[in-house]
Amino acid sequence: MEQSLAEGKSFMHLREGALCRLPSKTEKIMWRQVKNREFGGVVITKDHAMWNAGVVALPREQQQACISLALRICDDMCAAKVRPRLIAICSFCCIELYLYAFACRRLYRTLLGK
Repeated sequence: MEQSLAEGKSFMHLREGALCRLPSKTEKIMWRQVKNREFGGVVITKDHAMWNAGVVALPREQQQACISLALRICDDMCAAKVRPRLIAICSFCCIELYLYAFACRRLYRTLLGK
């Protein structure tokens, strides 16, 4: 895991599935409240997944940016009165796509020798 984190990968405990398809009443309500809306500069789409909160591991060089982004998302969701039960973990889940884009940029630079 340490090597993967050094390579810019992140980890969360268990992918529960796309937020738009999760079955519980709370998740369905949350999806209706956040669908295609922007929080912290991130538009929540059908591509965003929910993860089990057991473990959150962030790459060292992106930790500050990731935590800041998660807090902005959380603050915006609170201000929008999104159902509070899952806001904190949803905020971290939303940075998954951000980290994926970061890893792709890093790979691209490596392939180009930059």
